[in-house]
Amino acid sequence: MKHAILPLLLLVPTLLLAGAPAGTYTEDFEKMAEGKPAESILVLSGEFAVKKEGGNAFIELAADPLDTQGFMAGPDAFVTGTVSARIQAASTGKRFPEFGVGAGGPAGYKLTLMPAAKQLMVVKNEQVLAKAPCDWQSGAWTRFKLTITKLDGGKAKIEGKAWADGKDEPAAAQVAYEAAEMPNAGRPTFWSTPYSGQATRFDDLSAAVTK
Repeated sequence: MKHAILPLLLLVPTLLLAGAPAGTYTEDFEKMAEGKPAESILVLSGEFAVKKEGGNAFIELAADPLDTQGFMAGPDAFVTGTVSARIQAASTGKRFPEFGVGAGGPAGYKLTLMPAAKQLMVVKNEQVLAKAPCDWQSGAWTRFKLTITKLDGGKAKIEGKAWADGKDEPAAAQVAYEAAEMPNAGRPTFWSTPYSGQATRFDDLSAAVTK
């Protein structure tokens, strides 16, 4: 996979100071004005705008450029807990997007769906750490859930699920990775690489911090 190096990465420690407090965070964009996102949404790269369609509000990433684009939202003290969202993306012919959620800031763990390979992956620093088969329907909303838990010995477990919106959530994690050490604290992240040339939409963001 190709993941762009974000120019703002060096500024993140300073920007995180303006993040939301630890706890539970939710955003469905229903009360957010259309157009430029509110300050609670920290755009790292890409053109994002709040839009409304068919009685639903969401934040949309423009189709260009074709590099990895993303934003941060939620508690800056996130280390362990659950990050979730609904994401809508579409393919164009044989071109497929890649998209997902993450935690721990731009350099943290990501739960990424790669429709071209029909794989759901745990990724960090461009390295695929775990993967599992995952079906996807172009143009449909997909729900993501990334969970990070603390294990004995200072280790951490990173687990993920992705399923079609409106269907039952899988009972067990579809993909999991055990890290040798706990991840750094950082805000949840939301990503897309629009290789298909189609816009990506994000909705129902949620982050719950656990101790």
